[in-house]
Amino acid sequence: MHALKYIQDQQIPIPQTLELIGFDENEVFDFIKPQLSFVKQPMLQLGQVATELLVDIITQNKKEQLIFIPAELVRRGSTNN
Repeated sequence: MHALKYIQDQQIPIPQTLELIGFDENEVFDFIKPQLSFVKQPMLQLGQVATELLVDIITQNKKEQLIFIPAELVRRGSTNN
């Protein structure tokens, strides 16, 4: 949010001159002008996978794993579509 305020204070046009993307969906993004594009993570899935991995590590003495969970880019007014 601080970056957006600075950009607006400097009167840099969004998205014409600078595109801006946030991370994780936030209700505040709906009230920002222009509406902020963001990377949306599947939070429920992240929590479920993390819990399963932790239980496996504790109960079965398994090693850490690298797991890829895709995210989604939600384009709104702060980026050129």
